[in-house]
Amino acid sequence: LSLYLDRYPKSPAAPEALFLMALVPFRRGEFDISRGRLFEFIDRHPNSPWLVEAFLRVGDTYYNEKKYSLANRTYRLMINRFKENPRTREAAYGLILTRLQLREYERFLKDARSYIEKYPGDDLAITLNYQIGELHFTQNRLDEALRAYREVERRHAGSDLAAHALLRIASIYRRRNKVDAAITAYELLLRRHPDSPLSANALFGAGETLARVGRCAEARVRLENYIEEYPSLGYAPLARFEAGRCAVKLGDGDAAIGHLGAVAFEDNGGLGTLRGDAALLLAALHFRRKEKMQAERALGVAA
Repeated sequence: LSLYLDRYPKSPAAPEALFLMALVPFRRGEFDISRGRLFEFIDRHPNSPWLVEAFLRVGDTYYNEKKYSLANRTYRLMINRFKENPRTREAAYGLILTRLQLREYERFLKDARSYIEKYPGDDLAITLNYQIGELHFTQNRLDEALRAYREVERRHAGSDLAAHALLRIASIYRRRNKVDAAITAYELLLRRHPDSPLSANALFGAGETLARVGRCAEARVRLENYIEEYPSLGYAPLARFEAGRCAVKLGDGDAAIGHLGAVAFEDNGGLGTLRGDAALLLAALHFRRKEKMQAERALGVAA
């Protein structure tokens, strides 16, 4: 493209070539270089049909560099200059996100809700609904967060963000000890989003929640499913530990020894106190079964 521009600077295709040349560093994350080329394009071709896109990309370069005040100004300039252009919708979205990043929370909420009302079926509206939920969640305003997450799940049930929303809904109900509501959210996620990366979290969350309130038969099914499907993921040791504790309560000593032993004798320093807790439970179980040698081995790990 650079060679083409050098040879044919007045070609009808030159403006588009210059614009495309500005996007190359943008896609590589070289936002400062991209912005310089975009400004050159804007200066040279003020009547180009690509001008709106160039302004939008300038705003995006600032946003990606976390220069949110400059991004805010650029998006506002674009909206004011190109009021009738449909691409200003994306600038409006970017402007709203800068308010969130600048911690202008009340303005963010006002503008986000206005955008959602104006463009209810827009993909960006889904994201804004979720961002509203996230803001309320981090501020511990859980009723407001629930409303936002439910709106995402209700309006956009098949989207990736709906899976994230269901996981948040479940975590809020867990905090409030509403076990059945939490389980419903987890299992809705598993049913509607079986291929989502969040399915593992939902399966573990359902099992751990049930174990916490003593519903061990139900918990064990889910925890053992998690162990079978995701043996290498981060929650696997904790899933084994909880499955082992449930097996003890259900009187299944062999299963308990299998699960607790896998944790206690795992060569993983990252398990911390979980390994010691599993070893203590394992030792107690072996003592009850009069298996002295195995109990002493487990105690050695616990010590």
